[in-house]
Order: sequence, then C-alpha cells, then structure tokens
Amino acid sequence: MDVEVVVGLNAEILRCASDAFAGSERGRKSVAHFAQDDRSGWGMVFDGSQECFVGTFCGRASHGGSGFNSGEWRRIMLTGEWVSGFSQEWVRSWNTHDLEAILEHYADEVVLTSPVAARLLGDPSGNVRGKAALRSYFSRGLETYPDLRFELIDVMWGLSSVVLYYKNQVGKKTGEFMEIDGNGKVVRVVANYGG
Repeated sequence: MDVEVVVGLNAEILRCASDAFAGSERGRKSVAHFAQDDRSGWGMVFDGSQECFVGTFCGRASHGGSGFNSGEWRRIMLTGEWVSGFSQEWVRSWNTHDLEAILEHYADEVVLTSPVAARLLGDPSGNVRGKAALRSYFSRGLETYPDLRFELIDVMWGLSSVVLYYKNQVGKKTGEFMEIDGNGKVVRVVANYGG
C-alpha cells in the first residue's frame, strides 16, 4: 500500500501503520497525517481522494518492528455533542482543582507545550512530556495559583482536535489546541496566551 506522509514520521512507524491498514476496504492509496514522538505515533487517514475520512491510528511501535503493540485503526470523528461534554468537564475539573479529574482527559504519552511551563519549569522549550510529568506540572500550577478559575468563551473542533478558548480568574485569555487520540484522550496540547 502506498502511504503519503504529510508530517514527518520515522520509517518504522510508517511501515507498521502501512501494515496495519493494508487490509482495509478503502482505496489502495491513503494519506496519513501523523504526529510522532520517538517510537509512538498517531494519525488521521484518508482515502486516496482525501475526501473520505477513514479513521485514526494510535499506538507504539513494537521493539521488533513488526507492528504496533497497542494500536489499531479507529474511527474518531469528533461531534458537537462530544466536544461540548469534553470541554465542560475539562473546565469543571480545573475549577474544582480536582487533579485526578483533570488528568483523566490526557493520554499517558501526552506532550504539552506552553510558555507558562517554560517559565514555571525553567525549560525554554516549554515542553511537558508524559502524564507523570504533566501531573507534577499541573500540581505545581494549582499550588502557585490557588484562585485559578476558567470561564469558557468558545470551543472549536476539527476531525480529531479541539481548541478551547477561555479566560482565567484575572481575565487573561488562553487558547489551547488539543489533539485527541482514538480513545478520546488528549495526546498533544499547544497553549497560547493573550497579552
């Protein structure tokens, strides 16, 4: 099967994804939009015309290179109902400062990039990698800002991503772009802040 990689993907993950999708009834050529971090990856797959959404793949390449050991092709087209529930619960968990409820929204392999993380953690990349590191970062944030509260202004979504636009307790506006995996968990976050 031919797969066109739109965003860089290492060869092993591409081969695994190709093998996993080869038996599909969809066209012989698919276009895969992938995000990848070392040996894990996820993507959205379209048929050759790029008009028919097929599904998403998420998983981690096996050490033997023979396939993904925990991934499968999954259909995940976000709906307004799902996005509404997700965004309301996300805000509610932050406003109650319930760390466990907050973390429930994120995948184990999540990567968050934020200028606030860069400042709080002293890391100019602003990257927080993995759920354990995210737990530590969010816990520190809740301690640093005990009055932290969010008010949702708007929500936008695509095939497998959402943007939450909100303001905090002092009126500062934030837009968070979140990529959602096949389990409905956030795998990537890019936070943007107003002046």
